[in-house]
Amino acid sequence: MYKFMVQFTRSDGNPGARTERILRTTLDKVLTLEGFPKHTVWVVWISNKESTEVNYQMKKKRTPGDVFSFPRAEREMLGEILIAPQYGRTMARKIGCDVNDLLLRWGVHGLFHLLGYDHETPDDYSHMIQKERRVISSVGREWIDL
Repeated sequence: MYKFMVQFTRSDGNPGARTERILRTTLDKVLTLEGFPKHTVWVVWISNKESTEVNYQMKKKRTPGDVFSFPRAEREMLGEILIAPQYGRTMARKIGCDVNDLLLRWGVHGLFHLLGYDHETPDDYSHMIQKERRVISSVGREWIDL
């Protein structure tokens, strides 16, 4: 079994134990299926302010972002996934979905980026989304179209 660390940066970023449990189970499944069962992934819950800062540094956008992935070149450490739960709650209300399903979608998307998947071409996008959809459905959660 791999090591899974959830690191909190602020109390306002904490999405709750239920969300963490769902995400932990799903990411564990992805890592095992993709052949990385003993690797570490850090999920860092960040505030909207921190998300906006990262989004500006990466994309020059002055709004919060959904998910950011930072690969690490360390042995058995795949990298970090940064998610802003507060922004997730806002977006879930806006699109009318369960916040846990949305945060799960973002977490799975971030993990697939750490595993080397991208969506630079339509074929890459289709392949990545198909894998994400299959994983999310396999744990009994609702797929959120974004």
